[in-house]
Amino acid sequence: MTPMQPMLTTSSGGETIQRMSRADRAMRVRDGSTSGVAVFLIAFLLLSYSLPIATNAASGKSTTVWSGTVLLPDGYTVGAQDVLVVQEGTTIRLGADEDITVDGRIIIEGTNSDPVILESIIGKHDGIVFNQSSQGLGSTIENLTITDAEFGITIYGSNPDLNDILVENVDRVAVDLFDGATPRINNLVINGGGQDIHGFSSSWRYGIGLSVGANSAPIVNGLYAEALITRALNYWGNSGGLLSNLEISNISGATLAVGTGIWIEDSGYLCWLYFGFWIWTVSGFFWVFGFYGFWGFWGSHV
Repeated sequence: MTPMQPMLTTSSGGETIQRMSRADRAMRVRDGSTSGVAVFLIAFLLLSYSLPIATNAASGKSTTVWSGTVLLPDGYTVGAQDVLVVQEGTTIRLGADEDITVDGRIIIEGTNSDPVILESIIGKHDGIVFNQSSQGLGSTIENLTITDAEFGITIYGSNPDLNDILVENVDRVAVDLFDGATPRINNLVINGGGQDIHGFSSSWRYGIGLSVGANSAPIVNGLYAEALITRALNYWGNSGGLLSNLEISNISGATLAVGTGIWIEDSGYLCWLYFGFWIWTVSGFFWVFGFYGFWGFWGSHV
């Protein structure tokens, strides 16, 4: 799915609540001599058992747990009232151009020794897509490795926590933010990107690490990007945020756009580096106050 491109498609989930047939409630009393006490006790027991079922049906919520190997040739949608829990060591395999769309809440519980793997059955998948309906629901991703992807994680107006994410050789964008997205990102590692479609893509938007656009403002602590074709950090569309601990190397090869480690366009962010702050204005120009470790530059990109 290509954000801001015609390729982008999402699906919405739904849930059908089956209801008990009214015919079951219309049974006649076969024994006319049944005592009133017995009838009362039976009615009381039926009512006691039916109340919890009615409550669960009315809430419409469900929790799904994945472990082992999960095959998703047609993708998957986490409904707006649903929770998906992915246990450590799980391998998820998506079909070509398919994604996991999150309208509700997702919890990925990978660990350093046993991460969750997101890969492809065949071709390239479109990763995980957070829609705005997931905002504020507490989605978290821990220790996730993404391979075989056209897009890694795309966020529209939501705020998941992303911790210890590794994206290997993504075709287009590793992490893509739109529509006022405000995720917290800790230790995002992007190793390679764009090489598989370099020379074939008709769009310049490939080989990009973290793209922040359309009024988005992430808090990022730890971005390590290497061997990307076009850009490691791409800011646009009046976006902001707070970034710290960036390591960028070997960004080169772009032919359809300016290749650069950091690109800033009509945006601003505050970045703590080893030698001070970089402060960017929303006009597309920036400065860093050069005093006691603060540095100053002017321009629209570096």
